[in-house]
Amino acid sequence: MKLLRTLFFSALAGIALFAWFSPQIIGWYFAPPVNMLVNCRPAVDWSLDVYKKAMLAGGGVGIVVGAVIYALLMKNKKPSSQAAQ
Repeated sequence: MKLLRTLFFSALAGIALFAWFSPQIIGWYFAPPVNMLVNCRPAVDWSLDVYKKAMLAGGGVGIVVGAVIYALLMKNKKPSSQAAQ
C-alpha cells in the first residue's frame, strides 16, 4: 500500500510539473526562427497564460472539494476508542 501511495503522489507531481512547464515549451516551439510578417507568438503566449491560470484554479477547486469529502467521510467514522466501549 505504501508503494502505491508513493507511486500515486510521484505521478501527481510529474503531471503537475508537466502541466506547469509545457506551455513554455509549446510557446518556444511556435516562435518563428526568422522575422516574418505574421507572428503568432503573442496569441500563443496569451492562450497558454490563460491555460496556466485555469490549471491553478482547477487545482485549488480540487483541493477544496477533496478536503470537504475527506471531512465528511471522517465525520461519519467513530474514533476507535469509542467503538471499543
